[in-house]
This record gives sequence, structure tokens and C-alpha cells, in this order.
Amino acid sequence: MSGVKTQSPLTNFSRREFFVDISRNRPFVVQSGSGREVALEILTETELKKLQDFASRQLRRSFYKEQDNVYEHRATLHFLSSWIEKRASMSLEVQDRKARPRRRNQRTPSSIKTA
Repeated sequence: MSGVKTQSPLTNFSRREFFVDISRNRPFVVQSGSGREVALEILTETELKKLQDFASRQLRRSFYKEQDNVYEHRATLHFLSSWIEKRASMSLEVQDRKARPRRRNQRTPSSIKTA
């Protein structure tokens, strides 16, 4: 089964408009028209960056065509950018915690009580 390719959850997201649905307990990216949705938390860093690029292109297209949904696309791009930044900082915190040696309370001669 090593020859089997798994399809990215973002297939065809660059060709259709999409938005982020935050009305549920976790955010989903929803493709307009088809209603296809993908939870943001299952996407890898690479997929999130690709989705951010799609959102940027979507915003530019709507801006140049003077469409009414420019603000929606701006909000989508802003949410994705914030999500990526937050996720990156969380992963750095976890890496930092793993890298730091455990602190052990060592008794020093001044902390030992003399009787």
C-alpha cells in the first residue's frame, strides 16, 4: 500500500470560494457551493500555509473585481493568519518545555538548618 496516495483535504479549495465557520465548537473551512468542510485543527502546517495563500488570492480577486464579499474574504484571511500564528507559538512553547531541563531543588549549605 505504499504506492497509494492520499488526497489532501484541501483539494479544489483554490478553485472555489471558501470561508471559515466559527459558529461551532471548533473552526471549519467551508467551501462555498459544495459545502465541503475541513476542520482547521487536522491540517498540517504546510496545508495551513497553502490555505492562507488561497485566502490571499481569493481576497485579491474579490478586490480587483470589486465584489461585495471583500470584507468576508479579509476576515477569512485574518482568521487563518491568526490561527497559524497561534498554532506556531503553541508548538514553540511545547518544544521549549521539552528542551528545558527539569529544575531540581538542591539543598545548599545555607539552606540546611543547624540545630
